[in-house]
Amino acid sequence: MAKARFGDALRRMMQRYRYTFYRCRIGGFSQLLGYSKEKLARRRAGAQTGALTCETGDPQSEIRVLYLDEGGWAVRNVGLSWFSHLDGVFCAMVSVQDFLKKPEMHLEYDIVLLSFVNVMKHCKDVVFSRPVIGVVQDPFELYDEVRDWKSRRADAQVIELCNKADFILCTSEEVQDCLAKEGIKSTRVPTASLLPAAPDEAIERTGSRPLTATTVGRIYRRKRFELFHEIAGASERMGLPIVFHAKFDRNPLPEAEYISYLDRADVYIVTSFQEGGPLPAMDAMRRGLIVLSTPVGQMPEIIVDGVSGFVCHDRSEFVDRLSRLCGDRKLVSQMRRESISRIREVRSEAILHEALRPVLKSAAELGAARGLERPRTSV
Repeated sequence: MAKARFGDALRRMMQRYRYTFYRCRIGGFSQLLGYSKEKLARRRAGAQTGALTCETGDPQSEIRVLYLDEGGWAVRNVGLSWFSHLDGVFCAMVSVQDFLKKPEMHLEYDIVLLSFVNVMKHCKDVVFSRPVIGVVQDPFELYDEVRDWKSRRADAQVIELCNKADFILCTSEEVQDCLAKEGIKSTRVPTASLLPAAPDEAIERTGSRPLTATTVGRIYRRKRFELFHEIAGASERMGLPIVFHAKFDRNPLPEAEYISYLDRADVYIVTSFQEGGPLPAMDAMRRGLIVLSTPVGQMPEIIVDGVSGFVCHDRSEFVDRLSRLCGDRKLVSQMRRESISRIREVRSEAILHEALRPVLKSAAELGAARGLERPRTSV
């Protein structure tokens, strides 16, 4: 019943977005909900071709990692941001569904990395002969998708799965603290955007067009898109000259279209109460957008409040920060430069590799200490 009420409320909100003067460029209602026949056909075709499987590094590297995922865009991004250009490490990214058809393939690797709690659940009955690294990326993997999740206990099954792994990685200080409360030691390895950084000249605030704010994402309760709607409504009632547009979709846009979409905005808004990143906010910073975010995921670690973006706790704070930016082109240009500079500084490839490499080394050493043979690679 609660899910039905939530769905009805969300649909009413989205219908209002489509037909009011907030100018949300979100297309038809079926596309908004991700149900168009064309998109479903493309999604099924991608799953059937196995297009999400890829490899990084030299197969003859000192450490070989089998990275199991569910084929999701964000999870795959994590693997690529961690393992691309990581010297001495070969990583094969394989869907967990394909792996379960031939679990003995893990003998070709030194380490098995389970990239998501759902992947751990899929593999709960697999007997691994190699050291296992589990990954917890987002609080919703541990807790119910409710606003007061921090006051609740983590899912007992998930905690049991984490305890079975030899090592646990997490992506944010927030998730690391949650795991620590459950007695689980973890290593934080942050994630990063893979989008090309916007050129400096592209982020200068020019012309007289109104400030433009956007958000993107899938339709999940934790994303709290109704707050985005409330922010737009409150800004309009105050007479703030802001254009709001949003894209809610189950499937990621092609990269060129995604970049073009972000580049039309000045501000990116995050309204979630649970997040692992979020990755789109990091993408937005790579393109020089000013991020206004609730204190979720990696955002408090990345944003310098009032300098490279704003951390907001409620609707009034979001509207107040937007009002500061309205009509002040100099401030907007300055903060856009600070945004792209900050994401380059704290989410560089070197920082990610520095955090990940010691865990991979420890896992490889654990395998050697157990007397495991080196992987037998397939020809």
